[in-house]
Amino acid sequence: MAKHNGMERGLFDIGLTSKQELAEKPCLIINEDGITERRNINPASLLEGFNKVLAITFSTSINAIFDVFKNFNQIELLIGIEENEISIQYFLKEIREKIKPFLIKSLQKEIEIYHLPNSHRKLYLLGKDNEIKRVILGSANASISAWFGVQGEDFIVIDNPNLIQTYINDYYQEKSKAKTIVDKDFKREILKDAEKKGISPSINIETAILNGNIQVLKEVAEKSAELATNITIKNIIVNKIVPDTTIIQEEKKKLEEVEEDIKFLNQKRKEIILAKDNIEKLKDVLKELQKQRTEETTIYHDISYGFLYNGFPIYIDDDIRTKAKEMAKLLREYIEISKNSSYKHPSLIGEAIVFAFNSPIIYFIRKRAFEEGIDLNLFPIFALLGGVAKAGKSTILEVIARLLGTLKINYRRLQKTQNSQAYTIEAKLFSDNLSPLLIDEVNPKHFSESALQDVLKHTSEDERTKRVLILTSNLQDFSGGLQVLRRACFLPFEVQVKSDAKGIEKIMRGLDNSLFLMFLNYLNDKKIEINPDPDDPLKIAREFLLNEGVPVPESYQGRYEEVIRKSWRILYQSSPEIFEEAPEVDGKHEKGKKVKAFKVKKEKVGFLIPLESFEINSTFPDYYILDKEKFLEEIGEKNTGLTIIDRFKKLFN
Repeated sequence: MAKHNGMERGLFDIGLTSKQELAEKPCLIINEDGITERRNINPASLLEGFNKVLAITFSTSINAIFDVFKNFNQIELLIGIEENEISIQYFLKEIREKIKPFLIKSLQKEIEIYHLPNSHRKLYLLGKDNEIKRVILGSANASISAWFGVQGEDFIVIDNPNLIQTYINDYYQEKSKAKTIVDKDFKREILKDAEKKGISPSINIETAILNGNIQVLKEVAEKSAELATNITIKNIIVNKIVPDTTIIQEEKKKLEEVEEDIKFLNQKRKEIILAKDNIEKLKDVLKELQKQRTEETTIYHDISYGFLYNGFPIYIDDDIRTKAKEMAKLLREYIEISKNSSYKHPSLIGEAIVFAFNSPIIYFIRKRAFEEGIDLNLFPIFALLGGVAKAGKSTILEVIARLLGTLKINYRRLQKTQNSQAYTIEAKLFSDNLSPLLIDEVNPKHFSESALQDVLKHTSEDERTKRVLILTSNLQDFSGGLQVLRRACFLPFEVQVKSDAKGIEKIMRGLDNSLFLMFLNYLNDKKIEINPDPDDPLKIAREFLLNEGVPVPESYQGRYEEVIRKSWRILYQSSPEIFEEAPEVDGKHEKGKKVKAFKVKKEKVGFLIPLESFEINSTFPDYYILDKEKFLEEIGEKNTGLTIIDRFKKLFN
């Protein structure tokens, strides 16, 4: 271990400990319009006004990192070190020892730290209200001397949105290579140590009131332009009124005089309102914000408020409650109309709606599942509405978009990153926005022949994936990609729509996001216990919708292998003539053993592919060869002795 001024210095103690005067350093600045300017600036000032940082840095002082980013509530670090076996072992041991005290003292902050192998990069993404607004790169580590001292550094500051998106994508590409340091066992250890020290992980109410709540209301005031800036806070829960307290800097001490009320507030959901004269204006502003439909409709989760919609607290009044009932009625009509197409359509449509409603909480469910060691693939992060052309898949996606107040995106029009739409999708899935990403008309080949396959597999297995993806694709000629689709909530639409187009159009015109806002409010008010249920990953949204009278399925419908198995069974029962007896072939499971087989023409089975358990590899390009015994066993038809008439009776009873 090296010495500095007579003292031992560790791998992460190379920052300065003495106070230094802030120095200006050369910065190349690219503003929002893409105009470039070079000037000297104090680097510390570049961090002002932001509360979130995603950073790639090289080995530096842990003390310095938390000093540099002390005003940030969300900190995510990817740290590189000198790469050799001894330094990596020392790195993992020392960084855990160094960061534990900071994590215990900062339980109300979100802090994630990763080791990024073979990296010497310095990249900082700065955000405000969960949206990345600035990128900083150059030579500076996250150290006191680089940001606050006289050490020479070069900075490139980017405020241009297009360039920012490039570096966001770049960051998440790097993050995919990183290895977590603060894993679930370490987090449990920190919480236990904090509990021993009497430190609660609950939020600091004074901080929330002075920083969080005020900021939200100020932004509301800015958008309405006419709202007063005199902000008050009230709690209107179980008839307990907290004395009106005008929150201005010189009156902070008043909070200390109502300590008991603060403790009470810490246990209850806070309602934030403006002064009485401006309540109606605030309602109007929030309602207008909630009506907006954009491609990037946002849903964030805040420790103080719960779920925020488009950056603001959920607002519910009698008008929204009435409209929510109308939405439930329209959905009942839509699902009823779908029976004209197929007896399967109602459950498929209902399950797609349940999946969409459940999207804001699936991250929290998967996170808990990861901590409990449950397979993440039981809790899909993406849904695939697949099947034949003109089966109404795009219409369903549009229905979902209107119900959630967002927009669907055509896959071909999606911006490319590194020459692929898949990497753009990947970056969006790792963003903090919990609103689902709706992508229409994905090329079927991309599920087995492109970067999309890797992205879907990677994000499905990563507990850090936050955003849900709902895709549509014409899978009529689909012939691969089982490793991807078995991770999906798979909903196959096998027949074309046969319904009243005018009736559907009328329903579509009436749809809005009121029922979804009610669901978000339900999550906030009830403080729902989010426990992973492997039998039904969509349980919370399902129970809400059923309670609202929407006829969605009562159990989970999206397991790929169950769907495929059921579809093969229906096909065998309804069209046994396409299952041709074939000569005995070499079995797949017992070497050298001949087995009886079915030969099935691929064009006759649409998107269906054999499950591994009964597929036999063959050289016939136009046929599937199935192990007859294994196939009948899988679909529950082994030795039934049923006639064709009996099979039809069984199918429709």
